[in-house]
Amino acid sequence: MELDQIASQLMNWLKAGSTFERYQAKDCIYLDRKDNAVRMTLYTDNNEYFIVAKSNGIDDEGYLGCVSVSRKVRAGEDWRRGNDLADGGFSKETWDKIVMDIFHYELVDIKQTALHRYEPEQKVRITRQWPTK
Repeated sequence: MELDQIASQLMNWLKAGSTFERYQAKDCIYLDRKDNAVRMTLYTDNNEYFIVAKSNGIDDEGYLGCVSVSRKVRAGEDWRRGNDLADGGFSKETWDKIVMDIFHYELVDIKQTALHRYEPEQKVRITRQWPTK
């Protein structure tokens, strides 16, 4: 598979999960012809996600993987923390694993065990207790 085809496939997968055209290929994809790889970078408020895709030939399954890196250093540290996320063959299955890893990586812990909501029409405060482990 050629680099242009890999880049096109990555953009198709990225756009398939969205109802709007937020990203353009020129914004997040780089064709690294020296390393024969396609590099995609996605950003959130707190993290950067570096996705790399490679193909070594027509019959080769190729490679798709992702690394996350914090965009901010923690107090007292002078480096940005990172983690390896899913990787595997260049396939929709691996892409879906990467997307789910990003989703879970971005989730934050809920510290409270109850949800309080005021219902004006009933003039009451409703408390829902969440189940605990």
